[in-house]
Amino acid sequence: MHGPDETFVRFLCETVHPVVRSDPDTVDQLVRLYNEKLAADGWSLVVTEEMSGRPVFEGRRRSGAKQPSKIGQPQGRGTPPSDRNWACPRPRRSYRLL
Repeated sequence: MHGPDETFVRFLCETVHPVVRSDPDTVDQLVRLYNEKLAADGWSLVVTEEMSGRPVFEGRRRSGAKQPSKIGQPQGRGTPPSDRNWACPRPRRSYRLL
């Protein structure tokens, strides 16, 4: 998989968002699994707010984590700084059924 870590971490946040996952046990299991795997690369998902009493997660760089190497990253496009926290985008408020 190629691309910025921030994009992947945002995707993981979306997979456990309250609009996507309604079962709190599943969310807990996934976040625990994600954090185990992300720890090797210096990331973790943390609760930053609640929606209807359920956690909303954000990807954070763990303190003391090494910054990734710039070698092999695409040239010509700016990539966001890795030390920034990236919140999952807010869901759209339209919940129409098609």
